[in-house]
Amino acid sequence: RADTHRATALLRTRGIMPWRRFVATMKGWREKAEELHAACLVRGAFAQWRRRTEVAVGEREAMAEGFHQRTVLARAVQGWRQYVSYCRSLEELADQERGVLLQRRVFRAWQRV
Repeated sequence: RADTHRATALLRTRGIMPWRRFVATMKGWREKAEELHAACLVRGAFAQWRRRTEVAVGEREAMAEGFHQRTVLARAVQGWRQYVSYCRSLEELADQERGVLLQRRVFRAWQRV
């Protein structure tokens, strides 16, 4: 009876029980390692997606800025052309008024004679 007790005690302390604890510990570590690996993969994929998205957003912002610059330039040129046209029409109106005033002066001078 003592021999069987000794044999079972040895199995518990030095045999199957420590082995079972070791296997359970290894299983837990493996699961943690797999979770960490999956998290690293997700983090890497997300980082790559983020970089690509930032590049795409930068390109779109550059395109929008170029469009804005062209639009501002086109509006400025259009405004300048309208101003030049307005100045020419004022000059034509002034020439007409000057012609009318000159006619009146000449007519009045002719009437006095």
